[in-house]
Amino acid sequence: MNMLIDISTEILMSLLFFYLFYRIMVKGTNGVIEILVEAMMFSMFVGLILYFQTRITFTTASMAVDMPMAIMGGAVAWAYFTRNSSMTTSRKSAFISLLISNEVAMAYFLTIITYPNIISHGVFYTLVHSVSSYLFIASMEIEMILSLLFLEKDSIKKIVFSGVVFSGLFNPFFMPQSNFSLYGTIYFTAVMVFFMAILFEIIAVKFDTMNFGKIVMITLFFGLMGFSAAGLFASIVFGSLITLLLFDISMMAQMAFYFYFLFRNTEIRGRPGWSYNRYSMFYVLLFSFAAEWLASASIISVVNGVNGVVPFLSNFGVGVYSGIVPAILNAIFIFGSVTNSYVFLIIMGVEMASLVIVRIGRLRWKEKNGISHSP
Repeated sequence: MNMLIDISTEILMSLLFFYLFYRIMVKGTNGVIEILVEAMMFSMFVGLILYFQTRITFTTASMAVDMPMAIMGGAVAWAYFTRNSSMTTSRKSAFISLLISNEVAMAYFLTIITYPNIISHGVFYTLVHSVSSYLFIASMEIEMILSLLFLEKDSIKKIVFSGVVFSGLFNPFFMPQSNFSLYGTIYFTAVMVFFMAILFEIIAVKFDTMNFGKIVMITLFFGLMGFSAAGLFASIVFGSLITLLLFDISMMAQMAFYFYFLFRNTEIRGRPGWSYNRYSMFYVLLFSFAAEWLASASIISVVNGVNGVVPFLSNFGVGVYSGIVPAILNAIFIFGSVTNSYVFLIIMGVEMASLVIVRIGRLRWKEKNGISHSP
């Protein structure tokens, strides 16, 4: 019953926020009303959290009323004085920040309602686990999917956005009090490799013609995949709240990335073509390799039941030694062990095979249609 209420709340909130996106992108509003609505929703969640989380006294009840009123008062005053101004980049950033804040606050509130025992572990524990759970993911995914279907028209941006949508759809910490380490890690890795392969093919096709804005967007996407893989690896291997927070931050960063590029075009000043942006190409390759290495190490750790620094080192036959030289040698050995593992080789093999298959299909299509191509 609680989960049904959760999903209903998430759907209603997602539809509301999607309508706000629609107003900004299609109706061309200046964002004042939209930001005011977001501030109103955020103040409501703050009040509900204070009311349900704390023992009711005169002080806490007053805070549950006064803090939302203060937030709303500030938002109303800001809206009044800026009602005739135009939309700006900073205002879009404020809208996105409030959107993410609402998602986090809603996830936290629904967590303490649906899983009341979790709050006994502390506010930080509850917050971290709520953001990585379906209570944050569901509304985020609904908003992204609706925006992808009805608001975005650019084909390359749609592919990048689809990568963000599908990579965030499931993870090992999907349920606040459960763990899906193996399935979540394999899912994330498969989605990541799939969209990286597609984007590598797009880069090859538009190597000399892609505009600078899309180069920046694709580079950031690969960086976010690497960041998420790092958060996933650290959360699985070390299993602390700080490492899970790193994974949460990567999810929120993907959400911010998605809506930042949704609300703006990719006509950023810069020279077109990857040949004129070699550093971007280097970062794409670096981030993709790092993401695949970290994903491979995560899968190996899950399969072998690794949890902690010492078990992780022992899993590769490495002990804990003091000194810089032994640490460097251990790092080199672990790095080589992962790259030599069947998991990493399968990931790299699948990615390269898919690129070869797509390229062969493209060349055959060109030959069939009489289009010349250079060898």
